[in-house]
Amino acid sequence: PPILTTGGSSANVIKGLAYLGEKCAFISHIGNDVFGKHIAKYFADVGVIGLFTPSTYPTTQVLCLVTPDGQRTM
Repeated sequence: PPILTTGGSSANVIKGLAYLGEKCAFISHIGNDVFGKHIAKYFADVGVIGLFTPSTYPTTQVLCLVTPDGQRTM
């Protein structure tokens, strides 16, 4: 089943540091859409300070498909 989560190299590093108890912030543009709201809430929930600038464009999305043996394609 589909899973909606945040990602990207820098976002993953910040999430990892926050989970280890480090004080972190993330700077980004996010759209005023369901995905932008999801990102803002997710970072707030894990204790990352979100320094987000609203964008007139939709939040960027990447579809990642994972096969049963763990192979990925985006």
